Amino acid sequence: MRIATAQAQDGTPTAVPEGLCHLIDTLGTPDFPGQMFRSVERMLNRAAAAVYSFGGPRGTRLVIGDWQGRGGTLGCHTGEYVVRYAANDPARRALREGSVVTTCLRREELPHPGHRALLEEAGFEWRVATLFPADSGGWYGLHVLLPSRRGPSGAAFRRFSRAAPVVGSLISRHLRGPELEARLRALCPALAAREVAVCTALLRGRTAPEVAAGLGVRVSSIQTYRKRAYAKLGVGSLPELFQRLL
Repeated sequence: MRIATAQAQDGTPTAVPEGLCHLIDTLGTPDFPGQMFRSVERMLNRAAAAVYSFGGPRGTRLVIGDWQGRGGTLGCHTGEYVVRYAANDPARRALREGSVVTTCLRREELPHPGHRALLEEAGFEWRVATLFPADSGGWYGLHVLLPSRRGPSGAAFRRFSRAAPVVGSLISRHLRGPELEARLRALCPALAAREVAVCTALLRGRTAPEVAAGLGVRVSSIQTYRKRAYAKLGVGSLPELFQRLL
C-alpha cells in the first residue's frame, strides 16, 4: 500500500493546483459534485468515486456518490462497505491527527474477503482513498475505484496526493450543512426539520436515493418532503431554490 501524508489546511488554500480552480466557483451548488469528480477523473482516470463520512456524530455514511446508475453491484458496494468493511479499512489505520492521508492499494490488500469479492465482481483492481478532517468532527474519505491492472502511475499518485489537501478543503466547505440549514430556515421558518434536511442534501448534489438511504426512509418520502418544501418556499425546482439562496 502506498501512503502519502500532507498537513490539513483550514479553509480553501491559496495555492490551488492546476485544474481545480473552477471548483471554487461551484462551492455550495448542485454542480460541485460533478465538477469535483471530473477533476478526480482527469488526475486518476477513475471509473467510480464516492465521499464517505467517518466517525462524526452520525457515524459512517455516504455523503456524495458518483456511481448511481452503474449497476447493482456498485449500489450494493455503498451499503455493504458502510455496514461491514469501513471499520477495518486499512486507509483509516493510516490516519494522522490533523493531516490529509492518501493511500493506494490493490484489491488483494483489503482485509475482508467479502470486500475483495465485491470489487472483483464490479471489475475494480485498485482503490485510491484520501481521508481528511471534517469540520463537525471525524473524517471524510474520498474513495476512487480504478479498473487498471497496473494501478495509477507513480506520477499520477503524486499529483493526486499533492492536490488532496485542496480537494479535501473544498469538499469540507461544500458539506458544511449548518450554514445552509440556517439560510433555509431564515428564508422559510415554516419548513419542517425533514424538509430542511432533504433540501440541504439535494442542494449539496446528492440524489434522492442517496438522501433516502441517509435518512432511512423511502425515495417516495423524499419526493413528498421535497414537494412540501418547494411549495412553502415558492419554488418549482432545485435551480430555483438555489437562486433564492444566493
